[in-house]
Formats: sequence, C-alpha cells, structure tokens
Amino acid sequence: MIFYQKKQNPMYAKFLSCMEEFIFTEEDYRKAIIRFLEICDSEPGTPEHDEAIQLSKLMEKYESVSFYERQKYN
Repeated sequence: MIFYQKKQNPMYAKFLSCMEEFIFTEEDYRKAIIRFLEICDSEPGTPEHDEAIQLSKLMEKYESVSFYERQKYN
C-alpha cells in the first residue's frame, strides 16, 4: 500500500510489517490495542491515521474469530 512509504520510523515499520497478516495471539492483540490507543487521535491523512485504520481492521478480524478457532493457530 502507498502509505507504507510515508514514514521511516522503525516502530511504524514494525507495525506495518504485520499489517497484511492476521493477529494470531492474545499478546499481539494487546500490542495492537496499545499501539492503536497511542495513535487513535491522529489527523486524517497522516501515516498514523492510516495505521490506526489498518490496526482497527486487524483487531476486528481477530475479535470475529472464536476463541477455539484462535487456539488452532497458537
């Protein structure tokens, strides 16, 4: 995606590397929540705003999968 190239922050790059995947573990889910809370008030059109949108989609996918289905992946 285009916004991957907008910022060269190592922490941002770390989260972008997992953007195209699912959140599989509770630990990753908690990290995503923490990161989302850090950037949720960002201005529209910024890389942080784009990241917040992507994280919310990943968290929504994680929440839609049942506990038992998630256990298969761990």
